[in-house]
Amino acid sequence: MSPITGTGISIVTDRLWSLRVFYQLQSGNVGESKHLDGVWTNDSLTVQPADGSPFASVTYDSGKQIRLYYLDTSDILQEYCFTAGKGWFQGEISQLKVKCVPTAGLAAVEYGDDKGGVHLRVYYQEAGTDIIAEAANDGYWHAGQLRLAGAIGGTQLAAVAYYFQSQQQIRVYYQAKDLNVREHGHNDGGWFTGGFVSGKATALTPIAALAFSNVQLQVYFRDSTGHVVFVKNTGSWGSPFTIEAVGPGHKFAVLQWESGKRLRFYYQEFSGPVRELCSDDSGSSWFPGSLKVN
Repeated sequence: MSPITGTGISIVTDRLWSLRVFYQLQSGNVGESKHLDGVWTNDSLTVQPADGSPFASVTYDSGKQIRLYYLDTSDILQEYCFTAGKGWFQGEISQLKVKCVPTAGLAAVEYGDDKGGVHLRVYYQEAGTDIIAEAANDGYWHAGQLRLAGAIGGTQLAAVAYYFQSQQQIRVYYQAKDLNVREHGHNDGGWFTGGFVSGKATALTPIAALAFSNVQLQVYFRDSTGHVVFVKNTGSWGSPFTIEAVGPGHKFAVLQWESGKRLRFYYQEFSGPVRELCSDDSGSSWFPGSLKVN
């Protein structure tokens, strides 16, 4: 159960104390660390992405459905699906034959509608371009509306979906060529340039984002000095908070419970282990968690 160096990391959570962390093992398979009410278990899924593939994931229907997105050895976007009672099986996003920049990140969101529908969105950097594009599922997979130029080659990505001001909202975060992490938003009026601009970040910084609690946004990245920081929006964007407990390392992912009171941060150290860092006071202080995958 040893992760490869520079593995992608993605997480899903369906309720307090319940989560799954996905990463790539040295065997090539996807590793899954599952936490349920205080107990960690590790497993290896049968799917084998390209070496160093990015990951993105969503869950819905109270954890009964999970979707994991990754790249195959031809850099084609793929989907691995979990349904309670059925287990894991291959999804249908591959029918789009979307070819991605292999070093870039993936991001995914899920949201519902008032008719009980499920909507999925996956964001990626289109192969050979600086364009961030969207794959969409509103009952079937099709090309989405977003085609955003200007991203640095190999940009990492994050995305959130939430309901605010009587509209479904999406925010996508990426790194521009000027090394700023930037925001692009969607609501009923379509796509627009968001207000978040990070200041210069480490080139090809990992990016993570959260949205919760009517509505706070948080964006995590490595600043120009290499420190992991996060910025909050509770009506306007504030100043960065540094997470001092995180040293040098590779990619990361973050989740929240209880309206941001409890934060969980998953990252890979340069030495290889995937580790957990915890905050139970909205990010004011952090302490090591119990997960350590060597």
